[in-house]
Amino acid sequence: MNNADLRTPRLLLLVVAFTGSMQLQAVAGEQATQCHAPENTFFNCVLQTSGKVVSLCGSADSAKPWLQYRMGRPGQTPELVVPSRLDDPEMHSVFFYDVPSATRDGSYWQVGVWFRHADAYYELVTSQDHQFQEVGDDRSAVDVWAGANLHKRPVELACRRTSSSAQLIQAGHLVEVMAPNWHHWGISPYDWGSYAAKNEAHDRSAAEAASGAAGH
Repeated sequence: MNNADLRTPRLLLLVVAFTGSMQLQAVAGEQATQCHAPENTFFNCVLQTSGKVVSLCGSADSAKPWLQYRMGRPGQTPELVVPSRLDDPEMHSVFFYDVPSATRDGSYWQVGVWFRHADAYYELVTSQDHQFQEVGDDRSAVDVWAGANLHKRPVELACRRTSSSAQLIQAGHLVEVMAPNWHHWGISPYDWGSYAAKNEAHDRSAAEAASGAAGH
């Protein structure tokens, strides 16, 4: 037996160990999520400060559309789930789509999906700012407005990594598909605070009245 024969098993062991180490690093590098297979993950964020995980999960079956916001510690039961049940009768009107908006020169744009809960408003946002860099500064955050006033600056909870803007746009399309005729689903939180809330309340009342009249 020559020296090459002795070295070969040891070399194989080193290669296997190195490959295994790479695989472990890849697993360790994966970001925690509140979504579960086979659900779609439309937004995913580990909050920079608290380390809590915020996810917007949804249906993988377009024939049965749903979305659900989940927030909590990794590996633990979520602290906040909106809506609380997937069979919630209000499911189709919970979410709003803040459609992609951009500056005239295209140097900055953002897209968001938002909802109301208790006395607060939450918007999941991904933005791209290419004003000063060729590659750009892409970022994601959860913006929170406490109380009814949407015209103040929100509390911005930054994400450690950027969540896919393409996936968030897909969630917006799902909001559109789910929306009843009276739901003003395609609107920003600012515009909602200005006038759309009253319009939606009026349109919903009219739709319910018409449905009640048709039932008699």
